[in-house]
Amino acid sequence: MKILSKRNFLIGVFLILVTIVCFFTFSFKRKIFIIGFGYKNDIIIVRQSSFILEKVKVDTNNVDSMHVCSFYETFNYYTLNGRVTLNIEIDSANHKLLDTLVLLTGKHERPFISFEKPTETKFKRRLFIGNQTLIF
Repeated sequence: MKILSKRNFLIGVFLILVTIVCFFTFSFKRKIFIIGFGYKNDIIIVRQSSFILEKVKVDTNNVDSMHVCSFYETFNYYTLNGRVTLNIEIDSANHKLLDTLVLLTGKHERPFISFEKPTETKFKRRLFIGNQTLIF
């Protein structure tokens, strides 16, 4: 009888711990969008610390006459205190065209990162950060 009650107690504690871990994981999870333009086979890597959150390879689904493709990706990042630093890299044919850090604060409820058209910036790439809650 004692063995069954200890076993049931341990199972109950384990289930409570799993529930708490799931709750904290979901409460610190935020969604971010990356949109913009790039050339075919450009690779965009978004990291949080040393972990790769998203690796986007620009495909030719939406290509224009200047061989520029548009893309849209959604992924999640995690934050404990409302602030997170993301490292964003663009690799085009094994040449790093952009390697920058982006700081997102608690004001960014629904953040997005947008990349400008590469034909307008030649060999450099530019991006801007926005908040979808401010867009109507």
